Amino acid sequence: MADAGATSVGIIGVGRMGAAMARRLAPHHEVLGYDVCPRPDVGIEMVASPALLAERCDLLLLVLPSPRETRAVVTDPSFRSAFQAGHTVAFDMSTSDPASLEALASELGEAGERLLDAPVLGRPERCGAWTIPVGGDKVALERARVVLERLAARVEHLGPRGSAHTLKLLNNLMFAAINAVSAEVIGACEALGLPAQTFVDVVANSQAATVSPLFRDLAPRMVDGDDQTVFTVDLLAKDLQLAVRMCEDAGASLVSSRASQIVVAQALRLGLGPSDSAALVRCFRATEKEVGVTS
Repeated sequence: MADAGATSVGIIGVGRMGAAMARRLAPHHEVLGYDVCPRPDVGIEMVASPALLAERCDLLLLVLPSPRETRAVVTDPSFRSAFQAGHTVAFDMSTSDPASLEALASELGEAGERLLDAPVLGRPERCGAWTIPVGGDKVALERARVVLERLAARVEHLGPRGSAHTLKLLNNLMFAAINAVSAEVIGACEALGLPAQTFVDVVANSQAATVSPLFRDLAPRMVDGDDQTVFTVDLLAKDLQLAVRMCEDAGASLVSSRASQIVVAQALRLGLGPSDSAALVRCFRATEKEVGVTS
């Protein structure tokens, strides 16, 4: 049962991340949801449109796959009208880019001040222990802090709108690089005659500075061929494209990120888009002629 007087929350996009948020918040708040696919299993009331959420909720969490879907929601005339007429605060919690969000805020006019970026650092199963960086109006953030702090161990205001998306995209550049080099090294083990399982067992359980939680998660699944889908190659490709374009527009130098893009592009050519990012290892198990990752 929701707490008396609790903030009402609307979640737009009730996939794995949105569903985790809904389950975490439902005991404390009135939580409503919208998704293009029915989600009766989440245990919250689902409504017919995002505009209804803008009318009924104090706070909106947009948890959508890409800037394209976010734009489709925000620029829909019925949603825009409802949002502009009320006092709802909206947080773009997707992995997006600062320029896209700024364009959406401009289309909302004065109401754009109530649109903030708050992408998640963490996986669905860690909901409640996430870190959520936030960019945008600090007063609007404080209105929503009680909700965000149920989702995250740390909610950090970074500065102007777009700051949080910048941080998240830079983080995902590192994610891509660790993913790609882990796949490359495991492929090299096989070429060198060192059992990949031995490499992973020894390194992952060592105190080597190269070991990260991401390596400990990915490397065993790369060796075992585990088909569990945590984060798809399609999503990794999307994030890389956004991050590289953001950096290029700012004149930042990129080297390893471009190499990561090469690996991900080859994975897409192998038809691995819907697969988990651990499937990048298959690029290095295929022949050089087939994949073309190495020169």
